[in-house]
Amino acid sequence: MSPSHLHEDEIVVPGTNAGKSVSEWPALVVDDVDENELMNSTTRPHPPVQKIKLPVDNLSDIAIVSWRWDSKDGIWGSRNIFHVIRQARRIGIRYLLIDCISVNQSLSENELLTEVVAFSTLYKTIPVIAAYDTVDDFGRLTPLHFRYTLSRPWIFNELRTIRYNPKRVLYVGHNHQGTRLSRNGGNQPLGEASNYLFGYELPKIWRGGFTNVILSVLCGKVGMTSISDFKFIIPTFARILNLAHDKMTQNDYLLTAAILCQTHRIDRDINNRYLNDIRDVEFQRYTFCDARGTSSKDISSFVFLDGTKIAKWWHLENDYTELHKMALLPESNAVHLIFTALGLTDSDFQEYLTHEEIRLASLFINDNVPLPRVEILPND
Repeated sequence: MSPSHLHEDEIVVPGTNAGKSVSEWPALVVDDVDENELMNSTTRPHPPVQKIKLPVDNLSDIAIVSWRWDSKDGIWGSRNIFHVIRQARRIGIRYLLIDCISVNQSLSENELLTEVVAFSTLYKTIPVIAAYDTVDDFGRLTPLHFRYTLSRPWIFNELRTIRYNPKRVLYVGHNHQGTRLSRNGGNQPLGEASNYLFGYELPKIWRGGFTNVILSVLCGKVGMTSISDFKFIIPTFARILNLAHDKMTQNDYLLTAAILCQTHRIDRDINNRYLNDIRDVEFQRYTFCDARGTSSKDISSFVFLDGTKIAKWWHLENDYTELHKMALLPESNAVHLIFTALGLTDSDFQEYLTHEEIRLASLFINDNVPLPRVEILPND
């Protein structure tokens, strides 16, 4: 993409351009799914699908699924989808909206961006069934692994969107991860659901932004199949992210995305249980210079893009544990420096600033909106 293509007059954001012409979505017909075929078929037949029109007055038999992809063949062989379908039958859900079925992957990039954003807005309006458990070769994974799963960019974005949902949000587990009792539960915003790991972690996600998620991908703590997908996950930054992806190395692009999302300092410090030191990563255009404070435990660095200071990487060691505190702190002119580094003009930057209010609305969650009704369903 050339700089001349960076126009935001048609910026795609939930609730505006997104979904104006989309009223029908292919949905999995729960009663027609053969569970044995779902888990054991080698032919991968076309799933039973029916188009449903939205919005509708009665949402009692419809749900949208937020899930960890645990099979390379989509829904086929997925334990998460298997248990979602079982629970859906029990509670009277007849139709399931699932991304790999409901979103037309053959669309052009611009059309796909609009459709993905429109699909994402459904997490605000219809009942949700979430399923993120997984299994490895060693058995059950720890709560920390489950937290990494919740930090996967697509899942993290869906969970942020769910914050605005006035309907039911149900968690379906099969390996005692999201349904695991939390030692820190009780007296939390989500009531009974806060006693379980899924319910306990949700408010933390709602308080944060995308910066630490992107840094977790950069440091290899969290997996992501295609890093270019951030343009779908954070569509208000789509055009600048596209350009950065085209002009930068993978690691440079990810750090640029993190700085863009952190210009309003949304994400506070995080410890190295969740994030590695970004200075251990190889960059092409970013460099680091010592910025130690008066404390011997302060091992911070200034961050430079093409030789110009753009941020500070704050890193504080802990006297009592191996957990270090870290945070990315951009300079006030960081966005303008990124525009310059990408070959964009001052007029491009001024146009970008005209949409600042829209971007802020996409980065911050409105705490005044009533909380969703979160329920934890028992394991099969």
